[in-house]
Amino acid sequence: MRIGGFSIDNFTYKMGENGEHHLEKVEDEKDIGVVIDEKLTFEKHMSEKINKANGIMGLIRRTFEYMDKEIFSLIFESLVRPHVEYANQVWAPSLRKHVEALENGLRRASKQVPGLRDLSYPERLKQLNMPTLAYRRIRGDIIEVFKIMSEDCGYDQSVCKDLLTPSQVTWTRGHRYKLEQQRPRLDLRNKIQSGERLVLSIDTRACQGEDNVVRYLEHVQAVITVNGSRRGDLNINMTSPAGTKSILLSRRPRDDDAHVGFDKWPFMTSHSWGEDPRGPWVLEVGFRGPEPQHGVLKEWTLMLHGTQSAPYIDQVVRDYQSKLAMSKKEELEEELDEAVERSLKSILSKNN
Repeated sequence: MRIGGFSIDNFTYKMGENGEHHLEKVEDEKDIGVVIDEKLTFEKHMSEKINKANGIMGLIRRTFEYMDKEIFSLIFESLVRPHVEYANQVWAPSLRKHVEALENGLRRASKQVPGLRDLSYPERLKQLNMPTLAYRRIRGDIIEVFKIMSEDCGYDQSVCKDLLTPSQVTWTRGHRYKLEQQRPRLDLRNKIQSGERLVLSIDTRACQGEDNVVRYLEHVQAVITVNGSRRGDLNINMTSPAGTKSILLSRRPRDDDAHVGFDKWPFMTSHSWGEDPRGPWVLEVGFRGPEPQHGVLKEWTLMLHGTQSAPYIDQVVRDYQSKLAMSKKEELEEELDEAVERSLKSILSKNN
């Protein structure tokens, strides 16, 4: 078996003193109960285990006329689950289709318990006091990592040091099993595909505690670097902490650019005028158009423009549902909270 995408398909291997034994080419091989394929997808292994588990559940269904919650949990955990969990630290799925295929076994089986068929899958598991198979795999990975790092579990520590890097952060609470998280060279999460929305957020305190603090907004700039296979189909929205949604960029049918994109482009909105800028700002990026497109958002920053004092002191509220009314209400509530805090501190200091 050849691991990887090698292009030399006709090459043959021989064994023996004179090379009289030709090694047969295979696409997969079973080793200690795990089917390993040449692309390391473990798809055949998962398929075999799913079929095995489904076969056992079919036999159980034909054998038992009635199963309550306790009997089902006992039977599934002892006869079915071991088949889809054996050595899962080696072959654990990374694709959603494989995760769902494995989970479907428990999803269908849990409907056999009387009174649970009409409940949702999470509710059925809650009634059965059982976790998902995905959770069990994560738990197994954590246990295996603990064994690798522990000197009492038989692993060669010289090899373990090359696999796992202990965390160098010592100024926070924790334990000696903390690990350094490896960062990818590219942030694949910032890829944009048609039919999907890339959602990012920045949680800001608006320079609170500094001289340039912004308490009341005038306008906001989102400085964005993004490109796409068709720039005119890009659509960008931003939502303020107060819930105000602004359209920063809408579809432009005549913009066919596929190379330049937007390089540190300041998209501006004044829809959040008078609001408190503190909190999470949410950016949504996607494509809108008849053809499928793709792109990458490389970076974005937030620039807040405003004042420390209210810009509408002399304005009269005429509509109590308006943003002016809500902003003044927030201002009064904050002043009241500060006054109460000062009073409490004064009372406590006198008592002491």
